[in-house]
Amino acid sequence: MDLRGYLGKYGIIVRELSILKERISRLREDKYGVEAFFIKEVRSKKLEERISSVVAQIDVLEQYYLTEVVKGLFMKYEYHMLFESLKDPDERTVMELRYIDLMGWDDISLKMNFSLRNCYYLHKKALTSLERLAS
Repeated sequence: MDLRGYLGKYGIIVRELSILKERISRLREDKYGVEAFFIKEVRSKKLEERISSVVAQIDVLEQYYLTEVVKGLFMKYEYHMLFESLKDPDERTVMELRYIDLMGWDDISLKMNFSLRNCYYLHKKALTSLERLAS
């Protein structure tokens, strides 16, 4: 895998975690709604099975969520270690803001008080340095 592809993996994990968190939340709401109906209205085998199904889905998704959180933390650590190998602190900062903090270029430019062009240049220079170190 190329360096850019590797550096993009963390962003993918973060987006996936956001989606999973939302899905778990919706399932919990569904579970509480079904449980409330089950308790107040009618006790039936079908509703009981529905509750069991939702609870099982929540358990599976929560386990997967935790696995992805650990994977994301490990990747974040790897990125920190990789970026520490850059000698130029500005290059390191651009890479950390872009790939660890997942900031957009406009935000990076504002935070560093550099022009967009200078941020792009630092990014390209950092990528070249990292690729050279990797080979």
